[in-house]
Amino acid sequence: MTTDLRVAKEDIAASEVSARTPTSSRRALVRATQFRRPSLVVAAVIFGASYEVSVAGEDAFGATFGDGLTVVLVILAAVLAFRSGRPALGVRPAMLLAAVAIATSASVLASTDTSESFIGYLRWMQLFVLVPAAVLIVHRDCVDDRVITGAFVGMAVFQGAIGLNQYLTGTGASYDGNPVRATGTFGASNVISMSTVVGLGLVAALGVALRTDRPWVRWIALVTALGLVAPLLVSFSRGSLIGVIVAAVAVTALARPRVLLTSAVTAVCVAAIAVLTATPGTLDQDEGGVGARLVSITASTSERADQSVIDRYSLWGAALDMWMRQPVSGVGIRSFPEYRDTEAPLSLSSSSDTEQVGQGFHRQQLLSPHNMYLLVLAEQGVIGALAVGALLVGPPIVLLWRRIRGTLVRPSIMQSVTFGMSVFVLVTFVYGDIGGPNSAVIAVVVGLTVKHSFGTKSVDQAGHRQAEPRWRATR
Repeated sequence: MTTDLRVAKEDIAASEVSARTPTSSRRALVRATQFRRPSLVVAAVIFGASYEVSVAGEDAFGATFGDGLTVVLVILAAVLAFRSGRPALGVRPAMLLAAVAIATSASVLASTDTSESFIGYLRWMQLFVLVPAAVLIVHRDCVDDRVITGAFVGMAVFQGAIGLNQYLTGTGASYDGNPVRATGTFGASNVISMSTVVGLGLVAALGVALRTDRPWVRWIALVTALGLVAPLLVSFSRGSLIGVIVAAVAVTALARPRVLLTSAVTAVCVAAIAVLTATPGTLDQDEGGVGARLVSITASTSERADQSVIDRYSLWGAALDMWMRQPVSGVGIRSFPEYRDTEAPLSLSSSSDTEQVGQGFHRQQLLSPHNMYLLVLAEQGVIGALAVGALLVGPPIVLLWRRIRGTLVRPSIMQSVTFGMSVFVLVTFVYGDIGGPNSAVIAVVVGLTVKHSFGTKSVDQAGHRQAEPRWRATR
């Protein structure tokens, strides 16, 4: 009887102790059973874009391992948001993403080919709604900043090293009959993808170098940024090179306004040297080079123009004509190829030729205008253009406006990094669009820019709000 009474008292005491500390024990249990660093999935998405696992047909986008990981990322973010029991997104980010979703839905409903547009709708929702929202949710603190930034820089170094080796050994894509164009692991069918990830990594490294207060980090970042210039040049991507120059000036203006003049002078000198290297001899078709590639940007009607420039301007004109057909809602997502031949001039090629050592010769259909803004305007009309423009242009403008007004006295490292990367994407969208294996990487950039522009707070796995992350920055 005495023993039973003592056991009962011990059980009551244990239950009282457990009742006094339920929150801490539950938190410990949650932390022990949950994934502690979901931003690693974001890093995996960035690296996974290197590996194409399937191609859904000649006229569809190729799926990469990174695209598969975006599904994992979205599911993980949904679980974290559900367990937190609180709103996972801020009001302004939620409004931007909702506007894109509504505009895209309206374009599908107005399309003449609803089934084809629905495929594009799913892709559009993945890249401009779900993945950015998932990045906003899984991002928690400065450790996530370092993980994601390291993934961008590491991906750029990896692809840049492969691309530089392709140029030096003559195993790249064909350029003027020579296999010297660097493509990384993306191949000749996605020649712009390598230059995009290299450009993003270069700008990210520059942003870190401008804002960190640790000398050894600054020097490593500067050396990395300078080292990535070489593979960027041998990618022969005019849009990416222009994007890096503009983004470098922009991120320097945001992070260090006092050296803005120096940055502008440096950019002008680099551009002048590049143009001067384009001597008359190098402009011949038999001796093409980086200088000739740059000069061909504006030579759309002269004898110096290459066919890619002529095709690009022809596609731009066709996109504008499509928009005039349906100015409000557009002709429908993925409907550009249907109207291309009707609106394009006779000078437009039916396809582009690609060739690379080990991959053979391929002909690729021109399925987009190679201009993101004109693509959205043609396929989604003014409604889609306003929504996508607000998502892409709004966050960096907010950062810049806060800096000009003085409410953002010292930008954090990630604010500088995301501002530079977003400017790079905005510039390259003038010469390209959202297509290819690097699409998931750009979606991550969009999410990060929204995150650090509006200063939305993070929700950890236990459902607790955390302040806006900041790395240590130079005063």
